[in-house]
Amino acid sequence: MEDILKKLPDLENGIDNDLNINISYRIKKKSNKPYLVFLHGYNGSSKSWVFQFEYFSKYYSVLAIDFPGFGISSPIKNIDMNIVSNLYIRLFDRLGIDKFSLIGHSMGGMLGQVIASYYPSKINKLVLSCTHQGFAMSFRKPLRDPYFKRLDERKKMSDDEFGKLRAQNMVPHLKNKSILKILSSISSEISINSILCGGEAMQILDTSELLEKIICPSLIISASEDIVCNEGNAVFLNQKIKNSIRFNIEDAGHAPYCEKPELFNDTVHQFLK
Repeated sequence: MEDILKKLPDLENGIDNDLNINISYRIKKKSNKPYLVFLHGYNGSSKSWVFQFEYFSKYYSVLAIDFPGFGISSPIKNIDMNIVSNLYIRLFDRLGIDKFSLIGHSMGGMLGQVIASYYPSKINKLVLSCTHQGFAMSFRKPLRDPYFKRLDERKKMSDDEFGKLRAQNMVPHLKNKSILKILSSISSEISINSILCGGEAMQILDTSELLEKIICPSLIISASEDIVCNEGNAVFLNQKIKNSIRFNIEDAGHAPYCEKPELFNDTVHQFLK
């Protein structure tokens, strides 16, 4: 099953002239079909959405973007989610994408909340998977203890060791070795810049005052075995986002898009329709 990663669209990239940085993404266009935009989590990249590319590209045009510092997207100093939100909007404009539905997981879900609150006219529907409103800290550095530990591990471990550790910590209950290998392979490519950019952006984020600005229909997904974002986070988002519904995926951890791709995809597809 791990060979499925070879089916991903090739990585593309372009220059953002405002920041003079590179931004990488994977895209699969389907003529005259609306766009789905996928935003990955802290343990992932645009590769994370391999099962979603395979499924949704039959019905939609699909775009997955690498957060700054991930893939071959350049890192950003003094990063925050507003900067990344504006960066992505400029990318959409360059690609000729005016409106889209947005699916964000974990870190990508945090960014999705920001985009949906500041650019409501761009969003058709919003899916937030295993995410929360941010850590509301007053400083980017030093990193939170879990992120600092992750940074230390990245410096000391091989790519393979680090990837396996990240996957095991994300889904410790998972028995499916093929899925675990996919998650490990993706996480093995995470760099020091990935950890710094994602960690700094998440720990200063607090979307609590933005959630009421989200007006599009929203689906909030949680997972019963998720030890990173518990169901309470989904309940909070559901209460704050007016036009939202909630769905819990049983027997899945912090990667339901990969652990239970059929159920994840069917649930999202029915919501989008």
